[in-house]
Amino acid sequence: MLRPGGTQTEFLINYFPALPIVLRYRDLDWHYDVESGPVGIFNADNTRISLGARLGGAVGVYALRTRNVIPWAGIALGYEYYLENSTRPAAHFIRGGLRVGIVWDP
Repeated sequence: MLRPGGTQTEFLINYFPALPIVLRYRDLDWHYDVESGPVGIFNADNTRISLGARLGGAVGVYALRTRNVIPWAGIALGYEYYLENSTRPAAHFIRGGLRVGIVWDP
């Protein structure tokens, strides 16, 4: 994450713990996810946690089954809002990315 006025040599580790609840609908080779849940944020230099909420979704496709393994891949988009507290101002994040996985079906 970038900070205004920060130097290029600073390296700050951020932690974003979450407890998502995911609902998945499967339609033949496609699946659709909706997720929400509580999230938190804290940094290596500021370990007081700020709480927030996440709302997101994903769309994915399953590949052909090979020896009891069904691989899948999809794209995801989510919005997170963190409440203001004594150590941090309110924050908004939009996250997107690729999700991959396997379904093992013995």
